[in-house]
Amino acid sequence: MIKEFFSKINDTQQIIICLSITAIIAIIVWRIDSSNPVTQTKPTFNLHTEIPRGYNLYALEVDNFEAINSIVGDYALVNLYQVHENKRSKLALQKVKLIRSPKDPRHFAVLATNDELEKLTSYPGPFKVALQNPNAPNDNILKKNIIKKRQIILEEN
Repeated sequence: MIKEFFSKINDTQQIIICLSITAIIAIIVWRIDSSNPVTQTKPTFNLHTEIPRGYNLYALEVDNFEAINSIVGDYALVNLYQVHENKRSKLALQKVKLIRSPKDPRHFAVLATNDELEKLTSYPGPFKVALQNPNAPNDNILKKNIIKKRQIILEEN
């Protein structure tokens, strides 16, 4: 029956029919393949392997979170200031790397050496964060020397 059908049509028509059938089969296979979505696996992120040797990752409470959140991406070079209610803020650490939490972007951590971490943990939180120019030298923040007033006590004999 198929031989009789092909014998009645010319060669050009046979080629067109074969190409049409091949195209229909290719479309069916493509639709079946696209209906089964391929699950893409995310590469596993192990935070412990991302911390360089000799450094610690210290989660910190950021006092000016809204401001920093709007301008900082996944990480930034920052200065940390201890927040005082009645006093001026005090510089705790400078030029440390601030890293946004990969699991909860509302939290930040600082990548610090053991010495920096010891200094940082001696200050109670929260901390104010100020962005730092990565090309600026470390000595650009000068501490003001506050002269303590002397109290003279006179004793009469």
